[in-house]
Amino acid sequence: MSLPVERTTPMNEESAAAALDAINEPVVRNLVELAVAQVRMQFMREAGQTEDEWDSRLPNAPFDMHFFVKVLSQVFAREATIRRILDGQTVAQATGWDV
Repeated sequence: MSLPVERTTPMNEESAAAALDAINEPVVRNLVELAVAQVRMQFMREAGQTEDEWDSRLPNAPFDMHFFVKVLSQVFAREATIRRILDGQTVAQATGWDV
């Protein structure tokens, strides 16, 4: 079984890298970079890993890295919200969102 390339490689890597480079706040940039690195590691097939094991780590559809970077940069820029969550509030309490 061979997996389709759109499932084995994130989309929009170049524009994601540009969006990451454009984040001015160092802490936000580092947090987004950490998440991007984790995603990239999910796409790597580890030595000795079967194709089925690797497949179980991949997204079910193409993964848009640029969209991921944009969303994470918005999330991590919400410093007050993150502090409230770290202090024990739920996302609903910290944001006021009913999602």
